Amino acid sequence: MNLRISNDVEIGIKALKLLAKLNYQVEYLEHTDSGACTYQKGLILEAQKLAKQNVAMLKSYINADTPLIGIEPSAILSFRDEYPRLVDKSERKR
Repeated sequence: MNLRISNDVEIGIKALKLLAKLNYQVEYLEHTDSGACTYQKGLILEAQKLAKQNVAMLKSYINADTPLIGIEPSAILSFRDEYPRLVDKSERKR
């Protein structure tokens, strides 16, 4: 039995090519795990820790002119749906 495990790099490459064709300037930023799975498993304190780390690292990059774009739905939606509940409003401001 052969198993193939990958992060499906092709999807990422295609996303970058598409954004470049749409004239977006793309920057890849190192970040921690989104915490989506952690949150869904009910590990709220660990998810909160991950959310706070990501917000602290990304908040100086994301604004009305520079959106956060992701290709993993559960990860990117955690920024929109769970992070506001996990991170205090004062931690989100620059």
